[in-house]
Amino acid sequence: MSSRAKLLQRLYIHQHPKAEDVFLVMEVADSSLAYDQEIKLPNYALAEIPECWIVDLEHTQIEVYQSPKHGSYSLRKIIYPEDRLRLEAFELEIKATDVLM
Repeated sequence: MSSRAKLLQRLYIHQHPKAEDVFLVMEVADSSLAYDQEIKLPNYALAEIPECWIVDLEHTQIEVYQSPKHGSYSLRKIIYPEDRLRLEAFELEIKATDVLM
């Protein structure tokens, strides 16, 4: 087990992570796209999860939502396979194809 995994195990040995511990939620949607957008997304925004990605397999794109306010996200971007994704919390950038394929 890696040292990071051991640290996480110690942090959450007595309780599950809370919303403030989560920097990104990623939903992978095939037949669940409408449910993810209409039900789950507002709940994540209410919990003030800073960023949510919905990987839309049918349309081969990623919906990126950021800046939660009052139960919705104020920023929405569509990322296509040829684009790059940036995870703001960690200043990390990856190719969209690494998520889509």
